[in-house]
Amino acid sequence: MRYRKIVPCVLIVGFLAGCSSFMENEPKSVDVVTVDTVPPDDDAADSRRDAADFRKASADQAAVNDLLPAVDKIIGDWDGDEGRAFISTKLPAALSTEVNGELLAGAFAAWQKSESGSSPVAVYGGDGKLLFTGTF
Repeated sequence: MRYRKIVPCVLIVGFLAGCSSFMENEPKSVDVVTVDTVPPDDDAADSRRDAADFRKASADQAAVNDLLPAVDKIIGDWDGDEGRAFISTKLPAALSTEVNGELLAGAFAAWQKSESGSSPVAVYGGDGKLLFTGTF
């Protein structure tokens, strides 16, 4: 008799304990960049060198050719699976558009030969405000 009362209670507790792990959502380790202004640059010389490499490698892309001289710095560590890239530009207000930000982000993805499309990238205009955010 005792088992008839205990067994259902144990089963219910076990079921509820096992289901709680399925109900909890783990946050993604890499989310879209949501920094509204250019983040601080810990290594300005390295960021400018990365920008120069990007400009040189992307010079043959007609869509961004007029935008490349404005790419000032590329901040961040984007080599790993969880990296992030912040592209700082000196684009004047007339060229600081979401479309141009998306073009530069696409050129960055091509430069990095990105296939995953899961690492966040953000492009900032000359005033330091966010133009475009996406993944590469």
